[in-house]
Amino acid sequence: MRRGFATAALAGCLCALVWSDGVPAQGSKGDGKIENWGRPKDFALGKETAIWLWHDDGVWRLRTTAGGGVHHFQGVIEVVAGRLVELQGNKGEKKGVVVDQYVFNAGRTVVKFDFKTAGNTDGLNFKVEGPKAELRLHLALDGSWANKNIRIGRDGDPAPGARFVVPAHPIDTEPDEPAEKKEKKKAGKKKKD
Repeated sequence: MRRGFATAALAGCLCALVWSDGVPAQGSKGDGKIENWGRPKDFALGKETAIWLWHDDGVWRLRTTAGGGVHHFQGVIEVVAGRLVELQGNKGEKKGVVVDQYVFNAGRTVVKFDFKTAGNTDGLNFKVEGPKAELRLHLALDGSWANKNIRIGRDGDPAPGARFVVPAHPIDTEPDEPAEKKEKKKAGKKKKD
């Protein structure tokens, strides 16, 4: 296994984790679908203790935030019918009380993480190869393997449980911003420069 951030091994509870089928992630509109997978509009450092998950321009981003004190985040992300590529840690501490770490298997189909977050953010960025791949996630906050404070996509939709499944290549049905609006902004910015 490869190690990231810290050289110590992950907590034993992660290593002994056995996967069982997760529940598909569902949106908050009651129709069972997450419609916008983009960056959460309520994502802010130190505002809330939460695990945030979103998909933006082909990259998955998992972030942890602490709304006060030090909070412990653990999890396993498994790729079925694909593999992780371009896996990177985000702002991890390498020593001290809030050491962050992640490990992945040789086939890059599973990554396990153990973060201690205090006032800032920690996380992972990765892409997934495989056109029919899906992600199975099992996430914990402060030792509780429950869906407490797990936010998915732009609307911060709650996870259906601590174990859930998302498509590796989701399609937004409600894009963050129409392409023509983005182009107008770019054109306006060039005129000002």
